[in-house]
Amino acid sequence: MADFRYYRFDDFLLDAEEGVLYREGDPVQLTRKVFDLLLLLVRSGGRVLNHDEIINTLWSDTSVEQGNLKQSVYVLRRALGELPEENRFIKTLPKRGYRFLADVRALPDERRAVLAAERTITDVYIEEEIIEDDPAATGPALLPASRRRRWQKPLFIAAFCAIIFTTAGYGLYRFASARNIKNSPVNLENASWQKLTNAGDVHFAAISPNGEYVAYVALHENSDRSIRILNIGNRSEMTVVPPAQAAFWGASFSADSSQIYYTVWEVNGESKEAKLFAVSVFGGTPRKILESISSPIGFTPDGSRLVYTRGDNDRKLIELVTANAADGSDQRVIATTAKKEFIAPNYSPDGTRILYIAGESREDGWYWYLAEIPVDGGAPKIITEPRKGRFFNAIWYPDGTGILLNAAAVDSKLQQLWYVSYPDGEISRITNDLIGYAALGVSADGKKILSVQQTRTNSIWSAALAESDSAAPPERLTQDTLIIQSVAWLPDDRLIFDSFDNGRTHLWIMNRDGTNKHQISPESVEDYRPDISPDGRFLVFLSNRTGAWQLWRSNPDGSDPRQLTAENDSLHNPKFALGGKQIIFERLRNYQWQLVQIPVEGGEITPVTDVGTECWSISPDGKTLAYSFSDKLKNRSRVAVQSLEDKSKISYLEISPRDFLVFTADGKSLLTKPPASVPESLSAIYSYPISGGEPKKVVSNPPENFYWADLSADGKKLAWVQGKLITNVVMLARKN
Repeated sequence: MADFRYYRFDDFLLDAEEGVLYREGDPVQLTRKVFDLLLLLVRSGGRVLNHDEIINTLWSDTSVEQGNLKQSVYVLRRALGELPEENRFIKTLPKRGYRFLADVRALPDERRAVLAAERTITDVYIEEEIIEDDPAATGPALLPASRRRRWQKPLFIAAFCAIIFTTAGYGLYRFASARNIKNSPVNLENASWQKLTNAGDVHFAAISPNGEYVAYVALHENSDRSIRILNIGNRSEMTVVPPAQAAFWGASFSADSSQIYYTVWEVNGESKEAKLFAVSVFGGTPRKILESISSPIGFTPDGSRLVYTRGDNDRKLIELVTANAADGSDQRVIATTAKKEFIAPNYSPDGTRILYIAGESREDGWYWYLAEIPVDGGAPKIITEPRKGRFFNAIWYPDGTGILLNAAAVDSKLQQLWYVSYPDGEISRITNDLIGYAALGVSADGKKILSVQQTRTNSIWSAALAESDSAAPPERLTQDTLIIQSVAWLPDDRLIFDSFDNGRTHLWIMNRDGTNKHQISPESVEDYRPDISPDGRFLVFLSNRTGAWQLWRSNPDGSDPRQLTAENDSLHNPKFALGGKQIIFERLRNYQWQLVQIPVEGGEITPVTDVGTECWSISPDGKTLAYSFSDKLKNRSRVAVQSLEDKSKISYLEISPRDFLVFTADGKSLLTKPPASVPESLSAIYSYPISGGEPKKVVSNPPENFYWADLSADGKKLAWVQGKLITNVVMLARKN
């Protein structure tokens, strides 16, 4: 069949030039690879396409297995509405390939008018993005609370919404039927920004309905957190909840602006469940409202009831619940789900509906959308079409004609502010900055919108590993112009690291003194979390080259890439083990990160641990695994040291690693940051003997935070990523 632009089959119209498939005039969401597969089948003229022909055509630049093709065919069948074994559109010929069965009619380009009459063409570019599959988006109830800092773990890049060093514009994403920002009641032409704090230590913020106060969570150097209230008018501040070793999040004002409701998990407390408290805006003794909460809350218009989510760990479900705001009584379960739904729930201005965020996992990553459900339960209604770019928070605009949304931009990955018209779900952008915006709030009159502005700086440092204060000072290898997640030593004493810039994450290699930096990832893809085999033959990393983030292997220079996994679960942090014969990595399943392994040549994935893991490391000889986990019986985090050759050989170390864990060269000690009670707890690394004994400080480089560390092959040098997150409360005030 000759190559035309338009093809019609059944109820579908395919536009080969625009890369869009329409069903009865409505676009069908397809990834680029699945669309290319459909186009290849449609243009085949009904002949059988064998497996190799399809793979060589669609994946000519990468090495993939037939499992990738089977998955793409499955996704395509589902998108076309084909039932299992139906063979309505695609027929499988075992051990041969596939044949397209539908009657196809080619339409020449002059038929453009026919398409235009059916539906106005809107360009939709679906850019590949990092899967932000944060399992605890609804709160800590479904995960051990000691993992709170790792909610963003599958992608430190998700935390890159905090970065200023990026440029938007490497790609396009245009919302279907997106209207001009001028049609929104909130835009930068009729509003101005005001910076309300300057300390750079804000974790979360909320604005009172009367527009007079801001409540925010302040971070302290010793990792304590407190809740402060700021008077917008005179900029005076006071602490309403004193500093504590606790995780405060989800602050909300009561409807009359007199109370601050906040969720807290006590780091050193007996309970692993978050609780909701309320305190007066003038301070005083907080009172407990309810327990087992997994989300921020929303109030009815009159403030009498609140809505939240909680996790049912036994049934692996999330419940949408309402309760009396005064004391948490009269709890009513509105709906339950096993999916990623009911995130950030809040009442509509008329109190009849509950708005929430939901996500769905597809072949090429997570898609996010807004939905609503009646307050008494019932069928949910989708408000916006699912799209890439993580949705973090959404609140009603006070007049009910729209919704304010905090979501990641597909181009830059930074969190931005958006306006969604209601009920048509059209989306327009409020901010388009090189700065991230976290948190979201609005005053009752709609004239003040609150957010937290985020920037980040970090660098790679290196120092000789020593256990005395006379060691040479650390050396900075990169400047604060690249956003780096991890760094690893190569056997030849060079360093490989991942860097986020211009909206993408790539792998780079440099000399140990920071010279001769060069990128080894193709510009069009994203790679991160590299590790090198002990013999230096192979590089393993995570990549989105086929749409979803999977495990890949290549030569050390990035050549000859090969995909090793085709998982639907989230993957993280691959490392070589057992002399480079196995690759151990983390897999998220049933709301828990567990260690699994796969042969270096690919194949079956098998479990390594049966508990949820936090920080972990492989010994230099590749035979021993150390990992931290939450010990429910002892109610604290511990480290297990286990033989990979004989898993019955296991011992325990009573420490609680933070952010990273690294074996020393002799395999007898573990490197990590000290507890928060230790001075320089964020900017020092200690060595902890596995056999017990006093820890020793081996690196100190105040004042910024250590995020990642790796030891050189000879065990004499340490490289690490160190930086600082700067967060302040800002307010967008309307002029009329």
